[in-house]
Amino acid sequence: MPRNELLVRLCTVSIGVPIVVALLVNRPYLIVQSSNFLCALEWLRLAPNDTIVTTSPIVYLYPLLSLIIATCSNPLWLLSFLFATFHLATNNDTRVSHFQQGLLFVSVGHYHLLQIARTSLPHALYFMFIVWNCDTGALLGGKFTQLFYRKYPAANASTTIRRWLTVAQAWLKSISPKKTITGLVSGLLFGVATAVFFPAVIQSVLLGDFLKQYFGDYFQSPISYAEPDTLDFNNVSALQSYSIAMRRISIGFLLSFTGLLGDLMESCVKRAAGKKDSGKLLPGHGGLMDRMDSMLISSGIYFWCFMN
Repeated sequence: MPRNELLVRLCTVSIGVPIVVALLVNRPYLIVQSSNFLCALEWLRLAPNDTIVTTSPIVYLYPLLSLIIATCSNPLWLLSFLFATFHLATNNDTRVSHFQQGLLFVSVGHYHLLQIARTSLPHALYFMFIVWNCDTGALLGGKFTQLFYRKYPAANASTTIRRWLTVAQAWLKSISPKKTITGLVSGLLFGVATAVFFPAVIQSVLLGDFLKQYFGDYFQSPISYAEPDTLDFNNVSALQSYSIAMRRISIGFLLSFTGLLGDLMESCVKRAAGKKDSGKLLPGHGGLMDRMDSMLISSGIYFWCFMN
């Protein structure tokens, strides 16, 4: 990655993250639904190259339909709306198939993001930073791999393990040229480390008066704030026999793994569409979907497994 591109990425993150956190604190509905609408627009742009021209009109309403899906307050309403939409859009058009995939990936993903954001601020921040840091770790790990093999080409010696890694690396390259095994591993490690240590940061900020001190009277939010054991996950029956650290390690690994799956899924879609990025909204990063893809599968896992 060129140094200038890395600098642009860092500038975008340093400006964007405080804005996202501030909106998440005070306007969770606005930030999630804005992301939902923009990602839906970008998803339409990623339709496969072999798209047939005769497309069902409902496809062009997808961004609005995605907003409606995310606001369903009852899972049964969500399933009913998805079933009706699938039925209306059924034909052999590849763009319709792409639209249906978007309903399940983008729209349902944002439905769960909205449920997390409206329910608990600590959980929303915890989930968001685990996935974001997993992405960051994957990027840094991939960069390290490129530098390492450039400096030590002999490290490619053919051993059984390295041959296996070569096969796995070739498979990743078939999905996205920039994906690496070390990137995936470092992403998992960064995500797990965040899951273990970040609750202390969240609780010290939220349980103290930090936010109220800096936001003043504007710090009024409908979502709940931190209790001392909010992120201990004592209510998750499958994890109750484990220590708090092991619970967080398990959650961090699962969220990081599903986040990487979401990233790979969008890479497959972009490859089929013949596009490098989903858009150009975020300088140095590409489109918004390029940053949200990791959250769209893992949000459902987190909401149903660890918040209910």
